[in-house]
Amino acid sequence: MKKLIYLLLLIPLGFLASCSSDDDYPSVDVEVTFNNASVYKNVVYILDGTDLTIDNIGIKSLNGTQATLANITYYWDGIFQPELTFGEYPLTIATATQPIGKHYLQFNCKLLEVDKSVLNGTFTYPVVILDNEEELPAGAPQEFGTYTSVITVNPK
Repeated sequence: MKKLIYLLLLIPLGFLASCSSDDDYPSVDVEVTFNNASVYKNVVYILDGTDLTIDNIGIKSLNGTQATLANITYYWDGIFQPELTFGEYPLTIATATQPIGKHYLQFNCKLLEVDKSVLNGTFTYPVVILDNEEELPAGAPQEFGTYTSVITVNPK
């Protein structure tokens, strides 16, 4: 009987030895493609009256494994934007009704990578609505078009 009790006491040790680390998070590049904008130092510039469009949000693993995004929600100046976010997660913000100046575009999502724990991500972009092209800062692309911003997420 004592042997059985000792064996039962050893069972929890087997569970502890078999647990993997839950702190192994995805290492990825998140790529956001803006249209009708000029992007400089992760600040998005757009002309007044032009719609700001996110054409695509993509993800690439830094480990060579498969990765994806899930449950993307958008916020404009802290207000939820109820967009249908299927496929490449497009979004359009009409700036004609927005005041000129600085605003914030945020999206929250889950970052998923094979054999990694789920990581919740929150990404915020300052968006500056300009009255005219001359207000672009020095060094920013002077043409408004399609630009991709890449953010590396590597929690190690």
